[in-house]
Amino acid sequence: MRLSFLHWDRIYPKQSEPVLMMLSWEIGIRTGFDKSIGSRGKYLNQFLEPEKWDTYIKTYVGSDFEELWDSLFLFYKIFMESAEFVADKYNFNFPKEKSSKILAFLNHVRNLPEGADRIYSERE
Repeated sequence: MRLSFLHWDRIYPKQSEPVLMMLSWEIGIRTGFDKSIGSRGKYLNQFLEPEKWDTYIKTYVGSDFEELWDSLFLFYKIFMESAEFVADKYNFNFPKEKSSKILAFLNHVRNLPEGADRIYSERE
């Protein structure tokens, strides 16, 4: 399946770069670093499991606010799964507690009331 002409990584390259980098490391480990995912992940679908590929495809969204949030969380999910895989293969210490805090923060920001002028109240 080829991606639509509206490529998330061309519009929001800063969001996709770390995910593509982490996926390329994961795929490199799985293939002995003999294969390339191509420019901007052009060949990514050849190396990802179908379920992970489907998740990655869902990050390509339009301009709907909720779809953008959903896409951000999918990017986060893909990145964290690959990061944990890479950390495990190279015996790196993976910061699970920090990861949980980041996810909690993103959920908090997503659920802020419309018109909020700060992320946390003085009580939090």
